[in-house]
Amino acid sequence: MAYTNDQLKIISYIYKILNKEPEGIHKNTIRNQLLKSKICSKAAFNAIFEGLLALQKVNMDHEIVTIANGLKKIGIFRKNEYGGYISVPNSKKHFEIEKSVAEGYRDGEVVEFLVERTEFGENAVLLGKSKNKIKDEINRIISNKMPTTNTGENGKTVLLGRVVKLSHDDLIFIPNDRRIPYRHIPLLNDKAEQAKFENKLCLLEVDDIEQISLGGKIIEVKGDAGNPIHEYQAIAESIGAVLPQDDFEYNDEVSRLPNEVDTSDVKFISEEEADTKQKGHVVDLRGIDFVTVDPWNCSDMDDAIFSRFNENGDFEIYVARANLCRYIKPDSRIYKEYQKRAFTFYTPTRAYHVLPSQLASKLCSLNENVDRFAIVNKIIFDATTGEIKSSKIYDAVIRSRKKLSYDESQAIVDEFIKTVGDLQLNYFKTVGRAGTEFNLNSQNLMNKITSDFLWKLLNTRKMINFDSNKEQDVALNEDRDDVVDLKVKKRLDYEDVIQSFMIYGNEELAGFAHENGIEIPYRIHAAPSGGKIEKAKEFFRILGIKFDGELTAEKTRELIAAVHGTPLEEVVNDFLIQTQSRAAYSLNLFQDVKPSSEEEEEVYGRQVSHFALQSLHYCHSTSPIRRSPDYDACYNILAALHETNPRSRQEIQETIDIANERQIVLEQAERQLEMVNGVYYAKDHIGEKMHGVITKIMHTRPEDGFDEPIFVVVKNKETGISVNIPLSQLVGKSVADTCAISNESCAVYDQNGNVIIRICKPLYFIIDSVDTVTMTITGKLKNQLEIDHNQKYWVNENGFIVKKVQNTRYKKVNLEKKRNSSHKKEFPVKRDHEKMM
Repeated sequence: MAYTNDQLKIISYIYKILNKEPEGIHKNTIRNQLLKSKICSKAAFNAIFEGLLALQKVNMDHEIVTIANGLKKIGIFRKNEYGGYISVPNSKKHFEIEKSVAEGYRDGEVVEFLVERTEFGENAVLLGKSKNKIKDEINRIISNKMPTTNTGENGKTVLLGRVVKLSHDDLIFIPNDRRIPYRHIPLLNDKAEQAKFENKLCLLEVDDIEQISLGGKIIEVKGDAGNPIHEYQAIAESIGAVLPQDDFEYNDEVSRLPNEVDTSDVKFISEEEADTKQKGHVVDLRGIDFVTVDPWNCSDMDDAIFSRFNENGDFEIYVARANLCRYIKPDSRIYKEYQKRAFTFYTPTRAYHVLPSQLASKLCSLNENVDRFAIVNKIIFDATTGEIKSSKIYDAVIRSRKKLSYDESQAIVDEFIKTVGDLQLNYFKTVGRAGTEFNLNSQNLMNKITSDFLWKLLNTRKMINFDSNKEQDVALNEDRDDVVDLKVKKRLDYEDVIQSFMIYGNEELAGFAHENGIEIPYRIHAAPSGGKIEKAKEFFRILGIKFDGELTAEKTRELIAAVHGTPLEEVVNDFLIQTQSRAAYSLNLFQDVKPSSEEEEEVYGRQVSHFALQSLHYCHSTSPIRRSPDYDACYNILAALHETNPRSRQEIQETIDIANERQIVLEQAERQLEMVNGVYYAKDHIGEKMHGVITKIMHTRPEDGFDEPIFVVVKNKETGISVNIPLSQLVGKSVADTCAISNESCAVYDQNGNVIIRICKPLYFIIDSVDTVTMTITGKLKNQLEIDHNQKYWVNENGFIVKKVQNTRYKKVNLEKKRNSSHKKEFPVKRDHEKMM
């Protein structure tokens, strides 16, 4: 229901009265107060009050009225020239407040409010300053375990950011993470020492997170602001990614690790023997022609693959993962540090391993032509039906034949197709048989054929395969203090090969654990929530894309396919990713109760543990060098094979809790890396013309430097950089001052309620300015919105996808999927094909 301004005024008074009396107040008392103040008539009050009851906004028991649970929100009050607004931490939401209401509030104060819908969007009903002690709640919603926010030894919040001088003489601290609602934080250090912090990357300890605008103290300098190397290092240190340097116990354990893999005391058995006596034995798979496929400069090869046709013509695949459990035990100091960090963190200049290099790059890296301990899946698929005929897990020793890069593997496939014309199945049924002499090219092609077969099976289950890539190639100058080139990586077809092998390797290990009652950390993923579906309705309506309100896996696939190859593709893919629930680690295979009968299953559909993969059983196990949950999964599988003591449920839960928190930390840190890369690239490209699409529409903050309340974010696909453009550049100053953002921030309405700007709109822009203080890039339009007439697909004035027919004519089309071409990689990064899974 949408209220008029007069109705909203009455509602506001009702809420404020109720807020003062949390235990409840009599309905007649509320009515009498409004009548006495001449706020409304008795009839108007009754109509409004009955509406609030019907909408369950208020509760009434024996005439005693209270505000319904869950309606109150907490936000940060921000002043601007228009009066003010409420910023909701950890959210894009932004609620305007009239000047008269804003009086009496200080910038940065924590306030309580409710949200009501009006004719022109959602408005805040301000209840007043927060009276309750809400430090924990504010800390949770502001920090959300983000990388720039840690808790110091004294329990105070610590932020990473830069100290700069503005137009006046005072120095201020600007937090790196843009989700912090207050951007200019005063320094509380002695004036005499503040000068040494200027233009430095620092850690700020906030005295009171409830009143973040009051300031904090610099407790440590991390480097020079503006130096990419220092920026990368500071981000890594701020999230605790650096391994201990002077821990005696840790270093002592590292020094006692062996220098080489020793198999002299191993009791080897064959694959056939493993079916009856694997306990205490290791399966010898050194005769299998495993290969690793990773970025060309990767030094931590944690998985290897092999495939062939067996004597029956069936597909036979092997998935090997490094056996870290051979070298560290859960009670060791190395394990505790590994568990604490949970995931390896990559910057453009180095990898911050969760393990010492002796393990990550040597003993547990599946390097070529050396023995390595590994946990291996062997899976046999019926080549005709796709049915899994056999699935086994081995504690094994393997010997990888070759370390390949994605580029090398892709080049082998491309050259074969160019020369022969197709991947001929019959040829590989001969070459791929067991016992055939190893041939690098043939094995790569065989793995590609096997992967194509696996993808056909995966696609029958209607799994979601998002086509979105944000990884960047970063090139630094010789002094490594500036970004000289930046481009978004192109995804190679051969990466799908590795992904398909990893999916089945993880599923089979998880299925084995579930069937045998083995406790492991499962990787679970729930379907999108109802709230996200409501946002999707506005998103697709404004874009003119048919959407029936369902975000099932199949419907999501259809939406992805519908925009492939169009200007809408990247934004729609990113949006659909955001609609997904966060994948998490769990001791339980399902978030919800499994259907208890066939009838229920018909109603609720096939029960899956992982929504995006449409997988019944799934876990992470293939990257123990880089992920701590993989270790626990492998450890308990080995304990079952050898009948030894497993990790307890409580011990695994500790790993899960840390990993679930750390994955959020690393996601935010990666966004900061993208910010640094983009800003330092853009500062040397001011005035350069680029093409992009609008990806966000946002409200300004006082410190953003805009003299108007709305700006759009435009992203360049080739480099991945995003620029902020004031709305007036797109629609004119006079129009911009009267505009409003739609409820879900998908469009801008003029004063008559017409959509004048929408996300996904393509345009040309010029990089106008770069601020390394606030880490923002501002763009402008040369004259007016320019259309790229060379694009094959476009969006018409109503937002519909069209295909170009002639210079000025378009028609609606069905769009077909295309494949990306190969490219050169330029900086060290480990492609994690299981990140979204």
